[in-house]
Amino acid sequence: MKKILLLIAIAIASLLPIGPSIMDAAPRTVDVQLPEFQVKMNGVNLDSAQLKYPLLIYKDITYIPMTWSISQASGLTTQWSDQEGLSVQLSAPPALKPQFEEGGSFHQGKTYKAQLPDFPITVNHTAIENAAEDHPLLVFQNVTYFPLTWKFAVDEFRWKLDWNNDDGVSIRTQQKTYMTGIMYDDDPYLYLGVNNSNPSRIMRIYKNLEGPAELLKVEEGNVISNARREASASSSFSPNSNTYTPDKRLTVRQHSLYFNDILLMNVEKYEDLNSKLPSASSNFLPLHRIYDFNEGVALVYISIQTGPRNPVNIPSDQFLFIVRNGNAERVEGFNQEFSSQSIQQTKDGMWIWTYSPTYLTAMSGGSRGQLIRINNDGQYWFWNQMLNAQYLRVLDHEDDRLLVQAYQLITYNQPAMISGYYRLHVDGTYDSLGELTGSPTLPTYVDQQKELYVVDRNTVTNIMTGNTRTWWDYELKEITAEIPNAGTW
Repeated sequence: MKKILLLIAIAIASLLPIGPSIMDAAPRTVDVQLPEFQVKMNGVNLDSAQLKYPLLIYKDITYIPMTWSISQASGLTTQWSDQEGLSVQLSAPPALKPQFEEGGSFHQGKTYKAQLPDFPITVNHTAIENAAEDHPLLVFQNVTYFPLTWKFAVDEFRWKLDWNNDDGVSIRTQQKTYMTGIMYDDDPYLYLGVNNSNPSRIMRIYKNLEGPAELLKVEEGNVISNARREASASSSFSPNSNTYTPDKRLTVRQHSLYFNDILLMNVEKYEDLNSKLPSASSNFLPLHRIYDFNEGVALVYISIQTGPRNPVNIPSDQFLFIVRNGNAERVEGFNQEFSSQSIQQTKDGMWIWTYSPTYLTAMSGGSRGQLIRINNDGQYWFWNQMLNAQYLRVLDHEDDRLLVQAYQLITYNQPAMISGYYRLHVDGTYDSLGELTGSPTLPTYVDQQKELYVVDRNTVTNIMTGNTRTWWDYELKEITAEIPNAGTW
């Protein structure tokens, strides 16, 4: 099979006679053939040999016919006039199953003739200069074909194209979203909310991602909601005090900060900054938390305000020190504030992590998800440095390991950094669990067996196994028919 670029063409119904070409330098007709691989649109197979308007190949580019019914199912609005020609506009997805008119009798390997259109065409209010296109629009059997390069398939029509040697080309048009994130699980099922349902309704799918989705009755949904609340209460992180309690072991002498007479750092510049703050204190002492481990081993966290409070935050510098054997070692690179809600104490030590935003705002722009593991003997691992991760978000914890997501949000003038899912162990080893699926803003669900799932619109992926499935919007529209206005664009 010759190499096929993942560029699909869409046919827009235009039952018009084909007149002289407007492109004098271009040939009037071109040779096309049928593809020799499978093509599916929104899960529906297209058998070109049997279709009245078959898929075509031109210049190693796959073209797919879209009659009026296909344009409707794809969320495209088409209009025709003698003066302005064909207009194609993107609109809301209607959650309709694609319909393909059969009755053709075509053969693979045979050459057919297609024409170049001689009428104006616009896409999303932009005129198409067909003569300048590397892959020009075509007409076959009085149907207009668009070559779906990245420009058309992704940028204009917002389609998603996938290819593999076994299944050929898969086309996913815009989908109306019916599934929200996973909210609960039990032995056989994952439970998901129904988008835009009021009161909130729940559907379920099998964890193996096989079979149809099923809408629960209201009473059944209430049982699942109660079970979810009980599970959330029992699995919350160990509570810790969130206050900064002064510790007499921390002192400032001659512009230096000490812990039990062990020098931590020079604070002269911070004393000067403190004297200029509205809340200045005559006895400068930074905010701090101290955690004791084995005898002589402690973790000292320091937060020093560097400017007046503003509408976004309180400017401050953060420091972390490991004290052991009479010496203090600063954890270089750890510079984020953490609360006691992001501490997990274990029998052998402590996990500490900081807030990890999944998108950047004025308030979260300075936040970085950082993670450190400290054992009772003072040995520690700064996991951002170990993994070369810009952000680490904790998904779930057990006594001796964490499940985390690594990702990168800041790319400008920054080297590429690691992304994916990992299981971290207290001895500094880790397991790679899978690649990052889609945007880091997508919620990751950890089920009772510690399997990871991600929901992207109506597509559910098991990160651990790589198993993925899309429930098409026309399927979900049918099972949620009793819910007014279910689903969102």
